[in-house]
Amino acid sequence: MRAVIISNGTIEDYDAINEIIKEDDYIVCADGGGFHARNLGIIPNVLIGDGDSIDDETLKYFESKGVTILSYPKEKDQTDTQLAVEYACQQQGIREMILVGCIGTRFDHTYGNVAMLIWLMKRGIRGIIVNKYNEVHVIDRYIMLEGNPGDRLSLLPITSKINGIFTTGLKYELQDGELVYDQPRGMSNEFIATEAQIVIREGMLMVVKSRDWFIFSTVLI
Repeated sequence: MRAVIISNGTIEDYDAINEIIKEDDYIVCADGGGFHARNLGIIPNVLIGDGDSIDDETLKYFESKGVTILSYPKEKDQTDTQLAVEYACQQQGIREMILVGCIGTRFDHTYGNVAMLIWLMKRGIRGIIVNKYNEVHVIDRYIMLEGNPGDRLSLLPITSKINGIFTTGLKYELQDGELVYDQPRGMSNEFIATEAQIVIREGMLMVVKSRDWFIFSTVLI
């Protein structure tokens, strides 16, 4: 089962996001993410947050549709996205989570949302942050991504050092390679095939697939 978290960050192309969302996805809106859901024509399962970024009209609209609304105080330890992610994880059978509207003008929130991918990975759930031009993944072992020749792929260490990196399907391949946190040497590699594989022996790696137009990969972890 898959969950989709819709947060209040930037969504530039609703059609592109609608291509991702499936009818049987479990959908949780994080506060102002409800505005995006309404524009997407989606009725979420749950709307959760402190109410500081959602307008009254949208809130009343979802109330009239019977959406479960969970309200939290504005002074709290978790972000609204964190509340949404943690709530979705409580649903039975969730194995994958797509986070949209999680990249925007607030870098601190964007960085915090990447940290949520780590939290999910440690609980055996693959998480992906998606916007119009990027897919963001976190791995500690293996990933396979589909793409097209010329698609960009960057490998960015999260831990201080990544040892034993092996890649295939990329222009600049690594065989038992190493990357360190403060030297971003893994930027802007390129697909040379329709899939790329990354294996690491030790550490934690952020994998970012980027391109100048929207595409969403099939991911096997």
